[in-house]
Amino acid sequence: MRNYRSPVFITLAILLLLLAGGLYFNLSAKFIIRSQSFNTALRWCSLPALLLSAFIAYKATFGNRYKMTFWNSFSGFTGLLFVISILSFLSFEGTLIALNRSCGSQKDTVLTGKVIRVEHPRRPKPLNSCSIYIERETLRDTLRMEVPYGEWLEGDFFSKNMREGSLGFIYMKKEAGK
Repeated sequence: MRNYRSPVFITLAILLLLLAGGLYFNLSAKFIIRSQSFNTALRWCSLPALLLSAFIAYKATFGNRYKMTFWNSFSGFTGLLFVISILSFLSFEGTLIALNRSCGSQKDTVLTGKVIRVEHPRRPKPLNSCSIYIERETLRDTLRMEVPYGEWLEGDFFSKNMREGSLGFIYMKKEAGK
């Protein structure tokens, strides 16, 4: 009989809740410039994500009570390390997006520009998004923004009321009733 009140199970339960919350915030973000959050998560969270996934992969393969051959344990460790590190990195990115929205100072801004390129899959699929490239004339730069599926055409004028959060990510504030 397993002891579900042991520190390992409690730690895994807390980590699974954090993972699920971070993935939810990452996948629910609409009208966000993903490169800003990705680069910040890469700088701040790549080592913690790798250490967390190495701990979980070790506990699942080499650290359990069942004896397996070295190559089975090593291949399982490598596969789990890869999958769990990607999931934990996306979760940390979602956590940063949530912190950007809810903590610190928020600055309203209007993002305007011309849509110069549209990227989307041929058929809309769950968890996929549409990306548009916006050329801003005032700052003379190009932004790639993830947007919900819609009628985005090259050459259209883009103008939205956005917010810049405490971590510098530009996102769309939630409208009432949506």
